[in-house]
Amino acid sequence: MNTSKKIISIMIAVLMLTVCIAFTASAADEVITEASATFTIPADGEYMDVMNPVSGDDSKYTVEVNYCYRSSGGNMSGVPFEGGVNYRVRILFTAKEGYTFDSSTKYQINGVDTANTGYSGRLREVGFTTKCKTTPEGLGYVITEDGTVTIKAYYGSASEVVIPSTINGYPVTAIGHNAFEECVSIASVTIPDSVTDIGYGVFANCTSLESVKLSKNLKYLGSETFFNCTSLKALELPEKLVYIDSEEIWGCDSFEGFTLDKNNKYLTVVDGVVFNKNKTELLAYPTGKKDKSYTVPATVESINYCAFGGNK
Repeated sequence: MNTSKKIISIMIAVLMLTVCIAFTASAADEVITEASATFTIPADGEYMDVMNPVSGDDSKYTVEVNYCYRSSGGNMSGVPFEGGVNYRVRILFTAKEGYTFDSSTKYQINGVDTANTGYSGRLREVGFTTKCKTTPEGLGYVITEDGTVTIKAYYGSASEVVIPSTINGYPVTAIGHNAFEECVSIASVTIPDSVTDIGYGVFANCTSLESVKLSKNLKYLGSETFFNCTSLKALELPEKLVYIDSEEIWGCDSFEGFTLDKNNKYLTVVDGVVFNKNKTELLAYPTGKKDKSYTVPATVESINYCAFGGNK
C-alpha cells in the first residue's frame, strides 16, 4: 500500500513539473506586437507566382501568399490576372520558435492596416488592383479578348489628356470604371470617336476638369461620370448619345448647362436643360444653373427621378 502511494505521489509530482515546464515555455515566447508583409502586385497577364516570396521580418515570423481571388469571385491559381481589376489576397503569418502572435498584434500588408479576417491561424486579407500595361503618356490599359483596348487607369500628371483612338494597333473602345478618378491635375480631356462605352465614375473628383470632348459614337454615360467635377461648366452631348440624367453631374456646382450636337436624333436641349427628343420627359437640369425659378414646358409628361438632383 505504501508503495502504491509513493508511485502515485511521484506521478503527481512529475505531472505538476510537466505542467510548470509547459507553462514556463509558453510564457517565455515573445509576443509579436507588429507584423508586416509586402508582396508584388501582379500586372496584366501575370500569374500568382510573381506574388511570392513575400517579404517580412524573417527573424520572428514567415509570410506567404495563402490564397488570391477576384473580388467578383474565382480562385486565381493558374489563371492570368487582368490589368486594372480588383482582387483580394490572403497572407499567412507564421511565428517562429520563441515567438507568438496574440489578439493585440497589429498587421500591415503593402502598407495597409488589416484587421482579423476571421480565418483560422494568422491569415490576413487585403484588396489590391492589378497593374496595367501603360502608354508613355501614362494611360493604363488592357487588351480584351475581342482585340479592343479598354483604358483602365491614368498614372500621369498632365493638365491636358488626349486619349488615342488606337494603342499598339488595337482600337480604343472603352474607358473603365473610375479610370481617371481623383486625377486633380487634369483640366481638359479629349475622347476619340472610337470609344463607345464609358464606365461609372470615370472622372469623379477631377476637380480641375474644365473641358471634355466626348466621342460622337458614345451612346451612354456611366453613372456619376463627372461626379464632383467642380470646375466643369458645360458639356456637349454627342451625336449618338441616347440618354443622360443629372447623376452624371452630381456635385458639379459650376455646371451651367448642356449643349447638343446638331445631328443627335434622340435628345433635345433647351436653355441648357436636357429632354428626350419630343420633350415629353425632362431628363437633366444643370446642377449649377442659377435661375431662381424654372417653368417646366407644357409638353413634359414626366420628370426623371433625379432630373433636379444636386441643384442648389
